[in-house]
Amino acid sequence: MERTNDEVVLAIEKIVKRYGEMRAVDTVSFEVRAGEILGLIGANGAGKSTVISIVAGANVPDEGAVTVAGRRLTHHTPAESLNAGVAVIYQEPRLIDHQSIAENMFLGRRKPGIGPLINWRETVRRAREILLDLGIDVDVTKPISEASLWEKWTASLGRVLVANPRILILDEPTASLDHDGVEKLFHAVREMQKRGTAIIFVSHRLPEVLELCSRVHVMRDGRSVFDGPTGDLTRDDLVQHISGAPADAATEISLTEQIGVFAGTTSAGSGEFGEVKLRVDNLRLAHRQKSVSFEVRAGEIVGLAGLVGSGRTSLLRAIAGADKRARGQVSVDGARMTLGSTMGARRRGIAFLPEDRIHQGIIDNLPIAAHITIGRRTIDLKLPWWIRFPEEGMTAQKWIRSLGIRGAAPQNFMRTLSGGNQQKVLFARLIEHHPSVMLLDEPSRGVDVGSRREIYEVIRKLAARGMAVLVAISDLDELAELADRVVVLKEGEAVAELTEASLTRTHIIQAIF
Repeated sequence: MERTNDEVVLAIEKIVKRYGEMRAVDTVSFEVRAGEILGLIGANGAGKSTVISIVAGANVPDEGAVTVAGRRLTHHTPAESLNAGVAVIYQEPRLIDHQSIAENMFLGRRKPGIGPLINWRETVRRAREILLDLGIDVDVTKPISEASLWEKWTASLGRVLVANPRILILDEPTASLDHDGVEKLFHAVREMQKRGTAIIFVSHRLPEVLELCSRVHVMRDGRSVFDGPTGDLTRDDLVQHISGAPADAATEISLTEQIGVFAGTTSAGSGEFGEVKLRVDNLRLAHRQKSVSFEVRAGEIVGLAGLVGSGRTSLLRAIAGADKRARGQVSVDGARMTLGSTMGARRRGIAFLPEDRIHQGIIDNLPIAAHITIGRRTIDLKLPWWIRFPEEGMTAQKWIRSLGIRGAAPQNFMRTLSGGNQQKVLFARLIEHHPSVMLLDEPSRGVDVGSRREIYEVIRKLAARGMAVLVAISDLDELAELADRVVVLKEGEAVAELTEASLTRTHIIQAIF
């Protein structure tokens, strides 16, 4: 359904949301018109997620009004927002694992058929047709449990397209996509824009905001601080609006004091590394015919690059013991490790930060303190059930201060934190475990520009103390800046290794394709 481009589809008027004495959102106001892509940006804890939840009907504002296509929302329920034409695709896909992409697309909607009888062939045909209309070609019969993050994202988008929304909110959609995936996503979003859909694009990747959006709305500390066209703005302009300080001050790094607990002799940036910490020999991933071999030395940061499906995440999971079907040999500090055992990998000194934070990293109803120390419970204590809660709380408080985890208290549940602050908690857990090898899958996913720089600097400091780091990052500029060496994967095989002068975004892309 085509819509007139001057129609105000969403109007947010002076909304306020309080949690006790704290105002998560404080008199925020903005509009989005049909066929417009608005960038909604701000640091973690700025209030973006709260605004999204209010528009989606998952949260009730204490003051103010939300109007969709001239209709004011009064009940603030998910059903009311859906009926008004609001659709949200969250950073972490919310799908049913045992159903196919096509089934998830029609979830909650009537599938093709007669009466109670479902025409599954027509359901598959219709699902494929909907996605192809936006230039997306995936196997819609694949179960979500076997789908890549890109395929899961297309299932979420397909479900939105079936509903034909008036306004689409995209919450960090590019956080886990590689360059090719981002280009496909942008193409799909622009196609929806042409049809008159109003789009809100929430992202910490500022160059993408400037490329895709015609207007940007900046939030800071729960308030609206800037709204204007992106035409004349630069990345530094956005950083300044987000932080409220000059761009160079906003990106200043504040290193955690806790990194000093690691011993080591390697010098950061010296190019001289220690002994081999991690050795991978002829490791063949599940459903792959080819194998991969490489080494990571003490003090070295090795990056993994490749398209979606190249094997980056599968490789990290196999080394971490999370893939029982992987075959080959992995050694840590010269000792061969038994594959398929996460406990065995942890005991060998391997720490793993997964890409899928929601399903593989956190437990919503577990306190922040427990998330940070849970690795010590199972590794260090002879009696894991004997928990020293005061000590656990002090440890958590140390990391909350050190990593600047906003809105956190040791006893609070993880679900109370924004995505970026959840990521910081998981990062604290890795360091608290005192590993010798760190495996990081998209460590800055969903993290704002300042926190991202801080996390990368912490990684460098850990490597300088003698840790071996293997990291997958979709943003190739950031990968080239962080890594000492990059291994390029294609179909589970290492096809190139880039170092020094050849370690640039251009060379990585050339090797990938």
